Amino acid sequence: MPNNTELGLRLLHQEWQDGNMEHLKFQVRMLSSHSPKCLAYWNIALAVEKELKQTSEVRRLYHQALTNLPLCAELWKDVNTH
Repeated sequence: MPNNTELGLRLLHQEWQDGNMEHLKFQVRMLSSHSPKCLAYWNIALAVEKELKQTSEVRRLYHQALTNLPLCAELWKDVNTH
């Protein structure tokens, strides 16, 4: 797993371009566990689960993201509309 956030985002972008959603899902979970304060990782993880229509997983991810980033207005706004 890359320790550099920018490198991690490039990896996720490549997985997305390749269309491998399950591998993207796995990679973003690993990256968000290593960098739980990175909002971009949480946004990608949420987008992947929404794309896969996994509503219970989306709710769980919002809870997990807000646990790590409790003052993030963007997450609170999104969780209230989802």
